[in-house]
Amino acid sequence: MALCFVAGWLVSGVSMVGKLGIRFFYKEYTLFRSWWKTGLAFMGVLMIIFGVLWWAQKKMSPSKAKLVAFFTLFAGIAGLIFTYNDFQHTLTHRLLKERFHLGFYMFWLGWLANCGYYLFMGKNTKIGNQ
Repeated sequence: MALCFVAGWLVSGVSMVGKLGIRFFYKEYTLFRSWWKTGLAFMGVLMIIFGVLWWAQKKMSPSKAKLVAFFTLFAGIAGLIFTYNDFQHTLTHRLLKERFHLGFYMFWLGWLANCGYYLFMGKNTKIGNQ
């Protein structure tokens, strides 16, 4: 959860040019101007991924659950690669600066951590003091 809000804080720290662009031209990205709204959006997406993987582990056979985790892992890797490519080759996204980029990279790393948790955790692993 803290990762989501740190990523949201980083994303909200766009450059002055980025803030002006969001304010006047790219109004659909106003979510990224508020750190807590961005953090909640990131947390919501990661909770959906976590829920899908949890459901797959509880309701499917171990091999099918691992397959779902692999597909979500590859989707996360693809998202990270496309995000990096977009930030490097799109002028308007390059102008948003490194802090903005780092926030999105942290989001994708959180996605990959969710998938890794379910890939390497055994089905009978106890969490906490249960």
